[in-house]
Amino acid sequence: MNPGSLMSLALQWSCALVALYGIHVHKTKAEVGGLLCLVLMSSWQYLRHERRIEALKKEKTVVRESLIRSQKLAALGTLASGIAHEVNNPLAVIDQEVQWIEGLISRTPEKIADDLLGEIRESLSVIRDHVRRCAEVTRRLLQMARQDRPLLQQIDLNRLVDDVIRTVERVIGNRKILFVRNLDLALPPVKTDPQIVRLILVNLLNNAVHALEDEGKGEIVISTGRSNHGTVFFSVSDNGPGIPEEIREKIFEPFFTTKDEGTGTGIGLALCQVLADKLGGAIDVDSAPGRGTTFTVWLSGGEAGCEIKP
Repeated sequence: MNPGSLMSLALQWSCALVALYGIHVHKTKAEVGGLLCLVLMSSWQYLRHERRIEALKKEKTVVRESLIRSQKLAALGTLASGIAHEVNNPLAVIDQEVQWIEGLISRTPEKIADDLLGEIRESLSVIRDHVRRCAEVTRRLLQMARQDRPLLQQIDLNRLVDDVIRTVERVIGNRKILFVRNLDLALPPVKTDPQIVRLILVNLLNNAVHALEDEGKGEIVISTGRSNHGTVFFSVSDNGPGIPEEIREKIFEPFFTTKDEGTGTGIGLALCQVLADKLGGAIDVDSAPGRGTTFTVWLSGGEAGCEIKP
């Protein structure tokens, strides 16, 4: 029993004794005995309820711990299944291509025509692409698993955002995608991990570019700013097809992707969420079919969160 329960019980008994003392002259022994029994029953009920509450608290703790263990096992199973799927598919393709090359060489070791050499080169290119895909899956998983503390430093967020946009523009080449900068020029230097911010932004921009691939053209708006409460943020908006409501809650799950088989790992947005959490911040999405998608990354908050330099 906790100290509060003892205090309450002592108070009940004190009140009962005072009441008995005040009426003992005017009441019969039977009445006094009845009142005493009532006090005893009340105290017993109180202690019984206290024990029941303590038991329920312990039971709740056990159930919560069991639920957490179950959730961890379920998440581990999903992760393992996703890894197996994402890595086994490229490995199966590689195995088929290698067998094809081995069979070709064994049949015509000295007389490989030029057209067969071209097929071999094409097959080797397929192998190389799928090896890179496996490497990309493992690289992103390692990034998600890293427990390093963010390396905080004062940065110009607008300059970092502009640098990343220029890099992505060079990579995508002549696709008809317009990048629009909507940067808060009054934004002061902020204290955060520039490499983590850069990695989040690259993944969000790549995601937006892929969302516009079917249209062949589109617009991506990159914004920076502060909320009314001073929270620093940056966002990436595209005017693509948007995200259906039924899958919106799944987009941050590892290995969930709407892309065609073999064209996406489904790790990019999950990685963005992990990295935003590492900065003590958050990421949210606003999207609907037909009106595009906006991802906003809030940098402030938490021990490792973004700080505004005075």
